[in-house]
Order: sequence, then C-alpha cells, then structure tokens
Amino acid sequence: MRTDAPGGTTPYFQIVDTSTGNDIQHLIDLYDGCIQYTDKYLGSLFQKLEDLSLLEKTIIIFTSDHGEEFYEHGEFGHGNVYVEHLHVPLIVRLPGQHGRRVEHDVSLIDLTPTILELLDISFRPDGYEFQGHSLFPLIDSKDVETEIYSDVAENDSISLKTEQWRYNEKLNYGNELFEIMSDPGEKKDVVDNYSDVVRTLQEKVENFRKDNKKYSSLFQKEVTRKELTQETVDQLKALGYVN
Repeated sequence: MRTDAPGGTTPYFQIVDTSTGNDIQHLIDLYDGCIQYTDKYLGSLFQKLEDLSLLEKTIIIFTSDHGEEFYEHGEFGHGNVYVEHLHVPLIVRLPGQHGRRVEHDVSLIDLTPTILELLDISFRPDGYEFQGHSLFPLIDSKDVETEIYSDVAENDSISLKTEQWRYNEKLNYGNELFEIMSDPGEKKDVVDNYSDVVRTLQEKVENFRKDNKKYSSLFQKEVTRKELTQETVDQLKALGYVN
C-alpha cells in the first residue's frame, strides 16, 4: 500500500504510527476486508462448479504463499520467517470425502507430490526427486514428517520448525531459537540457553542449504531481460516486491 505524501509517494508502512495501535488495527481491518472479498468470490466459483455438476469431480486446494506481519516482531509485510509469515491455511477438498481438521503442520512443497498421488500420476524425471512428501498418509490419519523448512531467498533467511522448536538463521542478523510449545508467538529468543539444541538444528539447516544448492545445479539458468513500464514498477513497489 502507498499513500500520497508531500513531495510524491511514500511507502505506507514508513508513516504508520505504532504508538497507539490505531494505525496497526486499521491495516488489519483492511487485510480482513481483502479476506472477505476473496471469500465472496471463492464462494461464487464453488457455486458455479456445483451448477455445472463439476464440484464432485474436482479436487479443490486452497492455500497461500505467505502470511503477513502487523508489527508482531517490529515490522510490516512478509519478508521474514516468524510464525505470522509462515503459518498459512491449507484446505483440501476431495470428492466424496467428509471434512475434518488435521492438527499437523506441513510444508507447501508437499503439495506437488500430493496432487500427483491423488491423480495417480507417476512423475519422476531422471536425476530429480521431490524435496516434499505426499500428504496422502495424513489423509489416511497417519503420521508424516515433523520438520519443516522455510526460506526467504531475498535475504537468505532459513527457518526450521520441529514439534518443540523454531530455529531461524538469518544472514547478517544472527540466529534465533524459540520454544514454540510455551511461546507460540515466538516472542522470547532463547538461543543462548540451549547450545546443544542450536548445534543440532544448525547442522540440519546447513544440510538443507547444501541440498538446495544440489537441486539448483540440476537446472539450467537462463536470464531473460524485459523492460518494465513505470506503472508495473509502481504496482510491484506497492505490493512490497520492489524497493
């Protein structure tokens, strides 16, 4: 979001008054309005599928690529690795199945192998394997992987979530550790209190980084340059994707 200010346009978040909470609540209200807007038109889409007799032939998966921070950790937006950035909805509707809530965190990289298994599609190109795992066992009420990795490519931040811990490794900012069972909002950094835990999780994150580099090397990178219009640049800035 942006607002007109003397001398031109200024990123809205830079002029938010955080002293009373009123501006923050206003942003949350606007965000809730966007959710309501989305909900309305998803309802229209699902109704159309039902009208066309397609709803019971359709797998519906609803999720999001990130959450949004409203000053819980002193910032706004979605460029970090705390719970408010990473905890997103995942709703899967399968034809002929009754709905139920699964109390288990999973990763978005699990969606591709899950969809392929749901559609009974075998897809394994030579030299490639998925980092994610099919969630089919969860659908059958079985256990799945409990360690979840998240990363932000722009600032080289990586988060590892286990059942008990959230470990964040942020380039140039140091490491953080949160005991999420007693501190679900990730407010109290206890990285200095659990050196053995930190060492174990650091090793796991380092292996994750190595795996990412290995997978990246399998793909040929081609750079395509395209001139963007000023209107497009302004839109990207307004969404927070360009500084």
